[in-house]
Amino acid sequence: MTTDGIGQQRDSEVRPRIRLQRTCPDPATAEILARSIHSDNAGFAKTTQARDQLSITLDARNLPELLRSLDDLLSCLDTAERSLATASRTRDGTHSAHKPKP
Repeated sequence: MTTDGIGQQRDSEVRPRIRLQRTCPDPATAEILARSIHSDNAGFAKTTQARDQLSITLDARNLPELLRSLDDLLSCLDTAERSLATASRTRDGTHSAHKPKP
């Protein structure tokens, strides 16, 4: 049991939580993104994927911790999405680093 700012006891603490939902282009992309963030955010984020839907819930002890976790998560997602886009362009032969020089 904890006390609030005026000395009243509370039965439970309020913990910040945020849930992100994303519709991906296809189920394979959603699965790849879910797997790419799983190990980095184990314990901080709960990730679920159903078809092309990706859902991530972050729980934290306080707001600054939640914001740090959210920043880290968004950075990981951005890196994963960029990697997927590069791999896709490379596979399709459209990546500039793999084009033959004239």
